[in-house]
Amino acid sequence: TTSYASEEITYDPPYAFNSGYDYVLPTDDIWGELMSLGYNRPPEPAGTPTFEFNFYGNNYQHVVNGSNNLLSFNISVASPSPISTATGNPCAWSYSNAIPSPSLYMNTIMSPYHDIDFNFGGHMYFQVVGNYPCRKIILSFDSVPMYSCHTICTDMMVLYETSNVIEFYMQSKPLCSTWNGGRAILGIQNSTGTQACAVAGHNSTQWSATNKAYRIYPTGYADPPAVFWYRKATKGDTTTTPITTDAMYRAIANPTINDSNTYYIAQA
Repeated sequence: TTSYASEEITYDPPYAFNSGYDYVLPTDDIWGELMSLGYNRPPEPAGTPTFEFNFYGNNYQHVVNGSNNLLSFNISVASPSPISTATGNPCAWSYSNAIPSPSLYMNTIMSPYHDIDFNFGGHMYFQVVGNYPCRKIILSFDSVPMYSCHTICTDMMVLYETSNVIEFYMQSKPLCSTWNGGRAILGIQNSTGTQACAVAGHNSTQWSATNKAYRIYPTGYADPPAVFWYRKATKGDTTTTPITTDAMYRAIANPTINDSNTYYIAQA
């Protein structure tokens, strides 16, 4: 899908803000390294599909963390590995536009996008939890001071596999009106900066939040999964035979087949 909507939800963070891998950046205002969606996670069981997240109609297997509360599917913003103060790719803190805008980071989740300062404390945590097809990406910013005002921010984004829903949990998002106009963006935008979904009243405006939560979810048409029917003779026999379909795409099973204990299997 390429269309989304937002709604306020109950504030009930599914994980602790200080749980997961403590992702340390060497300095403030930079992007992290390119990470797979299995970053810092044990290998999946054999045969498990690779974790992919669908964002504006495209599937992605890698993300990049930005120090100003960003998560991007645009791999060009990633800092080279190994990351250092000298080589880190800058993560801009100053902006004036609202989304959608090609002047702002594209193919990116802003949760919220504002200037925070790791030089004065706080942590960024990243983790992938759960099992296919219900894995989740959790990126949290715990006790990070705002730049200039040094008031404390604690928030989390959660990305859900399969549904491609994004949730935001803000324990504390203060307003620092004297820096960068106090602007902050809570939302997402596509790879060209032509489509976006922002929470109402949270799009490059002045706002604060305490124990608030929001969800951004796909609203467009989702292609139904293709279903293929097979038959197999016995439980112990791994051989499967495709079943033909008619013009109405109904599975045709032959009740007169001579196989004993015939089983029919649907595979999506």
